[in-house]
Amino acid sequence: MPPVIDTVLVQLFAASRSSADPATQDFRLRRALPVSIYVEGDDDNVVFTVGEDLREQIKLLLEQTGDGYESVYEWGPFYGSYLVTIFGQSKRDELGGSFLKHSRDLVSDVLGLTNRIPPGVRVVLLVGSLTIHLGVAAAAAPIAVPLIVLEHIAYTIDAEEIAHAFKEAFL
Repeated sequence: MPPVIDTVLVQLFAASRSSADPATQDFRLRRALPVSIYVEGDDDNVVFTVGEDLREQIKLLLEQTGDGYESVYEWGPFYGSYLVTIFGQSKRDELGGSFLKHSRDLVSDVLGLTNRIPPGVRVVLLVGSLTIHLGVAAAAAPIAVPLIVLEHIAYTIDAEEIAHAFKEAFL
């Protein structure tokens, strides 16, 4: 069965791509910033608890970034691990340079969540196009991954397989 395409999700992915596009740098726009949270581990209850805790923390961090990013939509959560994408949108128009600074600031703040990850749990966070690994086998620094990879998964994978497809693509 093909995946169901959610038009709001399509619009938010497009807004996220254009928010970071250098061609929009000189324009004051309400920018969109997606943050994906993937959690895996041996205990499903711990995975769910960590995922929900990080979800709430990320929403708070979005509110505190720059002039504030409002959580406007969530894609997920999906289980078989835990995966959710939160789309934040700037509360005020901003230039591209300001948006990139706010994105980097959010990455720094997210790295501060490491103490919330219990032993044996692996977390991968995508902040815009930067991938951050926390917990088991954490990477030393964020790596860039094209947002279109997550978008492709959203448009081509059935809901029951999304968490697995994310793991295959990013781990």
